[in-house]
Amino acid sequence: MARKFIRGLWGTDDKFWSENPNYVFPFGEFDRKNCCAVRRQSGRIDSRMKGLLTDTFTKINDQMVYVYGEDNASYVASLNIPYKLIHPLPLKFHPILQPWLHKLEILKIAMEDYDEIIWLDLDCMPLKTIDDKIWDVLRSKDSFQSPLHRYKRVQTNLRSIEGENKILPSGSFVYIRDKDIPGKMIDIFLTLPTWTDEIAYAKYTDDLTGGFDLKRYYDRFEPYCVSIIRTPYNRPPQIKISEEICFKHV
Repeated sequence: MARKFIRGLWGTDDKFWSENPNYVFPFGEFDRKNCCAVRRQSGRIDSRMKGLLTDTFTKINDQMVYVYGEDNASYVASLNIPYKLIHPLPLKFHPILQPWLHKLEILKIAMEDYDEIIWLDLDCMPLKTIDDKIWDVLRSKDSFQSPLHRYKRVQTNLRSIEGENKILPSGSFVYIRDKDIPGKMIDIFLTLPTWTDEIAYAKYTDDLTGGFDLKRYYDRFEPYCVSIIRTPYNRPPQIKISEEICFKHV
């Protein structure tokens, strides 16, 4: 099976606006100072991208960065990191109303390229050498997996219990081995009043299990190989199998 660790890069930087000060994207104007709109100007994304070069645990050829924007592609190419340009503009979707639709589209394209993928946010880093065993471990559960994250505030109204609406699958680590899943996620995203990919994951998994339930989620969708800080589990089951933990969302 063809498989890959994937990441994504989209958004404008200062260079783009200095060269195109009056540019209007096809989706229209937006507040360039909004936190979602300045994700590249801040330099935080770039520094994390450079961090891939110091990752001694994951082979660089096992990774692929999907890129929006020719300037962004040039930047990734300058780091000698494998990449695929999927759109000529740095933003295809509204960076404030639909920023994470970029990510869902990356998942869709990646699953056209590969049979099995692990999406990693740039702040989800390996803790030790990654070998083929991780894929065998992930295949022991569902074809979609993501660690649950407990937010401090309610994130959605999907569920009738308010506290449960603080708990969503984390977009920091997403495993997929079914080519139809990203399309289903995009359909959910476009029909819900949401701007985040995580709510689409929550709706998808809730529907598969007949409603949200911590144990059912853990049994089917909680990956063994990643540690997340604000897990909803009182005594994280991952502790029992700590030898399997390969990634941590920092």
